[in-house]
Amino acid sequence: MKKNLTIATFISNNEMYNDDLIKTIKYLESDYEIELIALSDKLIDNFDKNVRQVISKNTTKYKRIKKLIEISTNSDILCLDNDITTNKRNLKEFIDYCFTIDYSIAWGKIKSIKVNSLTSHLVAIDKNLSHDYIRPLLWKCNVGISLPGQIFMMNKNYYDEKLSCTDTVYDDLTIGVITKQNKMPIYFTKEVLGYEVPKISLKALIAQRKRWAKGFAQTIYNNRETKMEKYVLLHGFVYHLLWLPVWIFFVFLFCINRLLFLIIFLLMCLILSRGKFFDILWSAMYIMIFPFIHSIWLLYFIFNLAKQYNE
Repeated sequence: MKKNLTIATFISNNEMYNDDLIKTIKYLESDYEIELIALSDKLIDNFDKNVRQVISKNTTKYKRIKKLIEISTNSDILCLDNDITTNKRNLKEFIDYCFTIDYSIAWGKIKSIKVNSLTSHLVAIDKNLSHDYIRPLLWKCNVGISLPGQIFMMNKNYYDEKLSCTDTVYDDLTIGVITKQNKMPIYFTKEVLGYEVPKISLKALIAQRKRWAKGFAQTIYNNRETKMEKYVLLHGFVYHLLWLPVWIFFVFLFCINRLLFLIIFLLMCLILSRGKFFDILWSAMYIMIFPFIHSIWLLYFIFNLAKQYNE
């Protein structure tokens, strides 16, 4: 007997639906009775008539997830961003396993599709750091609150009436905080579930980090009187300010022993590149360039946090 699964996708602005979504559904439909919900800014004419379209203009993804929990027929919901290309075999195994366990939210790794630009290579290294090292380590240490918003499974029974009515542009972190606060069961796999097209221009990357800074400021402000504030602050430090002690360490090492500095620097580059020799150069450039992106994030975070308190 087929299990019931809701698949939800989020389409913003002038995006068209992703053809890979249809391929993913066809791959899964032999084992699942699928309800497809598209939450978008406008009606999409060439969607199949069986697709439930929920239209809400200029609405955050967080509000759409709240709406999704209200209207989904099924408890188990697979959320997919519209620009994601799934690893279908890994995704199916992941979903199959979720149906055998008690979970509130579950996720895996997301990687970048290879695009030949400096920015995209740096973003790919940043994803390695985030998805392969930082996020798994924080959750294993019982201090994690970060979720990959591009692909995740959600059991709506855990979140019904739990999600705050306060809106935010940082939906994944907010849901992670609620998950942590309520001590809900989670599951994450080390497998890659999908691939996204990375930002290919510096301008687009900075715009994304500005949005993240605004969302992080909102999350800090919304948790200012809760026990979750310390976890949010830790998240901000590890994801956006860890480069500072690393740079201080490298400068110190360079001053006392340049050979040792070179060895440790190359070792870190090798770790960030996941052992891929030809990515070592991009890892080295990431260590040198990305701190400036994080500095822009920090400035906009401070600005938005001050704005939150002033308002």
